[in-house]
Amino acid sequence: MLGLSLTGPALAQPEVKSNSLEAIGCMKLGDCTDNVVRVKTFEDIREYYGDNWNVPVSVQNELIDLIDNINASEVEIYLADQKYFLTNNRGLYFTDVNKLFLNEFFVANPETLLAVARHEGWHAAQDCMAGTIDNTFIAVIYDDMLIPQRFKVLADLRYGLMQPQAIPWEQEAIWAASEDYMTVDALEVCVNGPMWETYEPTPMTKEWLIKNSYMTL
Repeated sequence: MLGLSLTGPALAQPEVKSNSLEAIGCMKLGDCTDNVVRVKTFEDIREYYGDNWNVPVSVQNELIDLIDNINASEVEIYLADQKYFLTNNRGLYFTDVNKLFLNEFFVANPETLLAVARHEGWHAAQDCMAGTIDNTFIAVIYDDMLIPQRFKVLADLRYGLMQPQAIPWEQEAIWAASEDYMTVDALEVCVNGPMWETYEPTPMTKEWLIKNSYMTL
């Protein structure tokens, strides 16, 4: 008697141009999975880079907490091949699918990985500040007056010409990338929520939260 196999042929990954918006979209939607690795624990990163990946204890401890809180906030985090990013792009966070991607080539250095994960993780915290991690919006967390001037300057240099509208969010994320546990603390608040009970919302964020019934007067 002939047996019937229920296993179909493996689907080929779509052909997309490297370092393009198409490649980013393919990765984001989960259609491109070649060398895109889900990170659920710090050990997943250690396994990815191998036994010779030397991590300072202080970096390791914060990465453990950061990865745990990213996952606890219902954000998926991945290491992905550089071909899925625009040239020199180190990381991406997508509010609509709650996925965070790290460019495995650029973050092979543990200190760089921590900085990029802090930066993109801060965008997840901003997502949470907009009411819930499940929406498609982000909100600034700190009043502009509280952000150190040097990070405003850096944001203007990076985004002023091409994406000036992103500066309010990016200057916070650049700040968070340089501060120990700033992103960890924000994501812990996101997990235990709501964000605006710990971080005083800016007037515009407060108006948004009230208008959308997340917050009452």
